[in-house]
Amino acid sequence: MKQLFLICFLFSNFVGNAQLGYPAQISIPLSTVDFVSIIASSKPDSVQKELKTNAFNFIENSWFFDGLVGFNGLRSTSLNTTAFSVAGRIGKKWYLGELNKWQFGAQATFMRMGLSFGLPQNISGSVSNSTLLYFAPSAGFINAFQINDKYAVEANLNIGFNMMFTFFSAVNGSYRRDATIVQPGFMVNPCVKFRIKSLAVGLDVAVLYSGAANYKIVDNTGGNYSATDSGGSIYITSITVGKTF
Repeated sequence: MKQLFLICFLFSNFVGNAQLGYPAQISIPLSTVDFVSIIASSKPDSVQKELKTNAFNFIENSWFFDGLVGFNGLRSTSLNTTAFSVAGRIGKKWYLGELNKWQFGAQATFMRMGLSFGLPQNISGSVSNSTLLYFAPSAGFINAFQINDKYAVEANLNIGFNMMFTFFSAVNGSYRRDATIVQPGFMVNPCVKFRIKSLAVGLDVAVLYSGAANYKIVDNTGGNYSATDSGGSIYITSITVGKTF
């Protein structure tokens, strides 16, 4: 529409000059030049709207790093009473589409490593303790809802493999027993985050399932004997703080 108006304006100027006997040329005053330059430099409203949206859109493909601090639920075995957990993870997000302010996509957590510290447990006079180390890469779906040019909310769900190492010890007087239990399993991990541009703060729930395992218990008298862990699950609820880059 703007281009059509410009053509009509220049044509009327040309015809007016010809009727007055002036040479058949287009004479454009300075004010007209300014007016034309404004029209020529302007973009359709749809393009301007798109540029504005892109300028404010900070939800995009990115790497991320999170630190997590939380508490554990108990496993279904007396050999693990871990209660406090710290972890870190690194991965990448890919957003596959956009519908207004909602974006969805996929996420790969290349490594999540956590350490849980046990609380002592007294079982028939024997004080036991355990520490859990786990590695859990995962992948899943992500959703982002951008509120404005500064704030957004993420809702994510990841599922992956985990490998768990439980270091167990029990002391009864001068008698001590130690064991290391290795168990593979899988993890289900929903997470909700509040985004302030590249900064993210949220609530993370990781459910780690472990399979059965056979292991050796060694005591301080030189003896050792076999034992079996039937497996179970750990529920880790954490506060997560991270950043995209």
